[in-house]
Amino acid sequence: MKALTVAPHLFRAPMSIVLSGVRRRYPGESDMNNATEVGNTLTLREAAKLLAGEGVSPHDAEVLLASAIQHGELHANVKRWATEQWDGQMLPGNIDPRETFIDRADLDAWRSRREGG
Repeated sequence: MKALTVAPHLFRAPMSIVLSGVRRRYPGESDMNNATEVGNTLTLREAAKLLAGEGVSPHDAEVLLASAIQHGELHANVKRWATEQWDGQMLPGNIDPRETFIDRADLDAWRSRREGG
């Protein structure tokens, strides 16, 4: 089977993507290669359930966490949805709560800063 070669000048990457294929990161976002140990990592949805026990609805907690990620206040490994992929309530930045990961230590530090400690 012969390999297909294409002139690279025929394909232009979107402005948010560099030629190496790495997408521009938003504040608080990193790539999945920086994920910590599995036992110390929560999905955004799991982290929201922890906050929901503090008198906040699960969706409101997801919105709170997504907003903190968007503003660079909470570090996370983020996956974003295209707007047309949503089938429920959206989160800021189109963050996917099932495939966005937060290190437990980062969550605890963010909660401590919010509580003024």
